[in-house]
Amino acid sequence: MPPPVKLDNQFGAYNVSYKIENRSILLIRSYERNAGTFPAKDYTSFVDFYNKIYKADQARMVFVKKEE
Repeated sequence: MPPPVKLDNQFGAYNVSYKIENRSILLIRSYERNAGTFPAKDYTSFVDFYNKIYKADQARMVFVKKEE
């Protein structure tokens, strides 16, 4: 499974984690955006924050059937 991701900064907070329950995979995702006006010098950090969210949302899982 993909590793959990936790981001928290002036732009907002994002968390994603995975849990196996019985025969199901549970994805837990939360996203909170902070309102505000940010200086232009923070633009690179802003883009980095959203790129990390995008990358976490694109994570993939590979299922392998066990031979019994």
